[in-house]
Amino acid sequence: MRTLIAIALIGVTMLANDFQEGELKIKRIALFSSGVGFYELGGEIKGASKIALPFTLDQMNDALKSLTIYDSASVSPFVGYPSEETIGRTLASLRVNLRGEPTIENILSSLKGEVVEIAAPQKIVGKIVGVQTRQSAKEGAAWTQSVLTLYVQGALQQIAIGEIESYRFTDAKINAELEKALLFLANANNGDRRVLSLYLDGTKKRDVRVSFVIAAPVWKANYRLDLSEEKPFLQGWAIIDNASDSDWEEVELSLAVGRPVSFIQPYYAPFYTRRPELPLSIAGFAAADTHKSGYLAALDEADDEIELDEEAEYERNKQGQLYKQLARTSVASYEPSAPAPVAQNYETASAKASGEQFIYTLKNKISLARRQSAMAPLTQGAIEARKVLIYNAAKGQNPALGVELTNTLGAKLPAGAIAVYDAGLYAGDALLEFLPQKEKRLISYGDDLSVRGIVNQHVSNTIDSVKISKGVIRTSSKHIETKEYVFTNSSDSVRTLIVEHPIMHGYKLIEPSKPSEKTESLYRFEVGLSANKETRFAVKEESIIANSVAITGQPFSALAVYISNNSYPQKVREALKKAEPFAAELEKQKARLREAQREHEREVKEQERIRANLVAVGAESAQGKNYAAQLVALDKKIEERGKEIVAAQKDRDKAQNAYNEYINKLDI
Repeated sequence: MRTLIAIALIGVTMLANDFQEGELKIKRIALFSSGVGFYELGGEIKGASKIALPFTLDQMNDALKSLTIYDSASVSPFVGYPSEETIGRTLASLRVNLRGEPTIENILSSLKGEVVEIAAPQKIVGKIVGVQTRQSAKEGAAWTQSVLTLYVQGALQQIAIGEIESYRFTDAKINAELEKALLFLANANNGDRRVLSLYLDGTKKRDVRVSFVIAAPVWKANYRLDLSEEKPFLQGWAIIDNASDSDWEEVELSLAVGRPVSFIQPYYAPFYTRRPELPLSIAGFAAADTHKSGYLAALDEADDEIELDEEAEYERNKQGQLYKQLARTSVASYEPSAPAPVAQNYETASAKASGEQFIYTLKNKISLARRQSAMAPLTQGAIEARKVLIYNAAKGQNPALGVELTNTLGAKLPAGAIAVYDAGLYAGDALLEFLPQKEKRLISYGDDLSVRGIVNQHVSNTIDSVKISKGVIRTSSKHIETKEYVFTNSSDSVRTLIVEHPIMHGYKLIEPSKPSEKTESLYRFEVGLSANKETRFAVKEESIIANSVAITGQPFSALAVYISNNSYPQKVREALKKAEPFAAELEKQKARLREAQREHEREVKEQERIRANLVAVGAESAQGKNYAAQLVALDKKIEERGKEIVAAQKDRDKAQNAYNEYINKLDI
C-alpha cells in the first residue's frame, strides 16, 4: 500500500500540468469565541483539477493542521506548497547564484570558467577567471573598484566592472537557468502570501468541499433590553469582522461559544532531527567467553513469554481504544447540527474538557467585503424580566438598579454588554455572563439614589452545654452574629429589594430559615420596601464553638471561675463546689508541709552558726562547751523535724489524691 501511494503521489506531481484550474467559493463559516474560525469552501469541478488556496504565513501552520478534503471521486488527492526553505534550497540548486541580495560580482564569481561576452564598450569574449577588488588613485583621490579577470585568446585581461555595459553568456543552459531563477523569484515574491495547491485527480463532474481552521477575530455579542412595556423585550446582536483578503458572498455564518482545545504546531517549517552515529558493522574476531550451566530454562522462558503476550495485548487494546476514540471524534465532527425551534439557534455537545459549546447560525446568508465588519441579529423576543433593587453592603449605601432575567428565549445567551432602556429612555449599561436556557440571573445597570441602606451588627455568646468527664470539662458555646439591615425608601413607590448577604464559613443560617437564592459566596433575601418608610430586616447566623479544659490537678481557684459563672448549669456548679473541702484539706496539708520545711531550713542555718562559733572559741573553753551542748540538742530537733516533714508530705499526697479522685469521678 505504501508503494502504491508513493507511486500515485509521484504520478500526481509529474502530471501536474494535466490538472485544470478549479475554483471553490466560501460556503460556510463558523467563528469561535476562542479566537479561531472554521471555513468551508465548496463548488463543482470537472475532471482532474488544481485548487489554489491562499494563506498568510501566520496561517500556514493552522491550515496544514486542519485542512480536510471531501471529494468522492479523487483516489489520491495531493497538496503541494512552497516550504520556508523552498526559495533558498531551489536557488542553491541552480548554477546561477541569485540568493540573498545578488550582485554582478557574486553572479560572475559563481560561474568561473564559463564563457561570457561583454561590451566594455567594445565586444570581448573570454572565460571568467574571477572577480577581485583593487585600489585606484588619481589626482590625490583614492577608491576601491571591482575588476573582472577574463582569459581571452591565451592571455589574462582585466576590465573594471564599472566600465562594462552588458553581459551575455554563450552557453544556452546558463541563460536558461538564469531565466528559471528569475521566474522562480518572481513567483515566490508574494511577501506574506503563501499558496496551498490542491491536486484532485478525479475524472468526473462532482461537488467538492474543503474545510480548514485558522485564527480569526473573536466575535462579540451585545444586547438591548427594553423594560418599557408590560412584557420586557431583549434583542441580541453579534459583531463580526472579515479580517481576511477574501470577500464573503452569500455565506452561511455560524457563531460558536465555548472553550475548545486549540493550539498551534510548527508544521510549515521543515524540521530536522539529529541522528546518532554508529560504528560500521564490520566482522572481526570473536571474544573469548565462559558459559554457566542453566536451570529451569523452560519455566523461565514460559514466564517471559507470558509477560510479552500481556504487554502486546495491552498495547493492542490501547491502540484499539485510541482508534475507536478517534473514529467517534471524526464522526461527531462532521455530523450536521440540528436546528432548534427558536431564533435559528443550533446546538452541539462537546467534551466536558471543552466546556459547554453552542452555535448560533444566522437565519440569512451574509455578504461582507474583505477587511470590513458588520453587526448581525443574533436573537430577539419577549423575555421574562423583573425589576428589582440589589443591595450589597460592601458596594455602598445605595442599592443597584437591577433586573432579574430568566432566559425564556429558547436559546443560550453568550456573555456581552446590555444597553438597558426604561420608560422609553436609556437607563444604563449592564454586563451579562453566559446564560443557559431557563436559568435566572441578576444584572445591574445603575444606582437607586432614592433608597439608602445601613447595617448594624450585634454579637452574642451563650453557653449551650457543659459536660465534666474524667477530669475534663467540655463546653459548647453558641456564637451568634446578627446583622440588621435598615432601609429608607424615600420614593413614592413600593420596591422589591434583594439583599446580598455574605456567607460566613462555619456559620449556620438561623433567621430567616432559608434564603431566596444562594450562590457560592452569598445568600440572597427578598425584602419588600414600603413607599416613604423605613424597613428593617435581620439576618442571624450561629457558630458552635467547642472547648475542652483539663481540671484535674488545677487549684480550686481555677474551678471557682466556673462556679461563679451563672451561665453554667446549676448542677455543674454545685458538683464543682463540693470539691472545696477536698481542696481545703489539700491546702491545709500543703501549708503544714511548707511550715515544717521552713523550720527545718531555719534550724539547719542555726546549726551552721553554732558550729562556726565553736570553732572560733575552742571546744575546751567554757563557752565552747556550752556551744557543744546546744549542738547536741539542735541535732535531735533536726532529726525530729525530718520525720515531721516526711509525715506532712504523706498527708499532702493523700489530700491531693483525694482531691483528684473526686474531680476524676465527676460525670455530669
